Amino acid sequence: MTSSICDETRKDGVRAVILIGHGSRAVGADDDMERIAAGLRKHTGRFVETCRMSGLGSPFDEAFER
Repeated sequence: MTSSICDETRKDGVRAVILIGHGSRAVGADDDMERIAAGLRKHTGRFVETCRMSGLGSPFDEAFER
């Protein structure tokens, strides 16, 4: 799994993390990234979104707007 992390402050002042994965057309290929996101949400209390550069899932611009 190839991924990057974008740590930004949202418009409402809340710090947010966006995990960016390469993406895949295979269902379930990004399950690990979703588990990491869930762990970050639980342990940091931050707003955490995931997105993909290609394939299934949300593109970056949608995750960034959330």
